[in-house]
Amino acid sequence: MTTQEKRQLWRIPLFASLLIALFWGVWYLIVGSIPVVDRIVFFTDPKNQFWGIPMEVPIPVLSRLWDVFFGGVWTMGIVWLRIVVKDNDNFYAGLVGDFTDASSWKKLRVTPHDHNPVNDAMGNLEAFERLLNGER
Repeated sequence: MTTQEKRQLWRIPLFASLLIALFWGVWYLIVGSIPVVDRIVFFTDPKNQFWGIPMEVPIPVLSRLWDVFFGGVWTMGIVWLRIVVKDNDNFYAGLVGDFTDASSWKKLRVTPHDHNPVNDAMGNLEAFERLLNGER
C-alpha cells in the first residue's frame, strides 16, 4: 500500500463523515430536530403479514447522528476494497481458480499495450469484455 493510498484510506472516510454531519446539521437548523429510528416496519397492511406475524421489529432508539460514524466506516470499507482490488488481475485469478496466475488475462488485449493511458484502458476493457464472454 502506497503512501497516497494510506492517505486516501483515512481522508475520504473523514470527508464523507463531515458531509453527513453537515447534512444533519443543516437538517437540524431547518427542521429543529433530527429524526430517530425506534422500529422497522416491513408491511403496514395486515394482509401482507408473514404467517400471521406482523413484520414490525422494535430496535433500540437510534439517532440519525449515528450515520456520521457508520458512513465513515462504510466509506473506509469501500476505499479499502478499491485499494485491494485494483484491476483485472484479481478478477481473472478468481475466474480461472488459480490465484497464482493473475496476469495471463493480458494476452486477451486487442489494442496494443503501449503505455498510452487511452490505449491501455481500451485494451483492458477489451480483455475484460472477452473475459465476460467466456474466453480464458
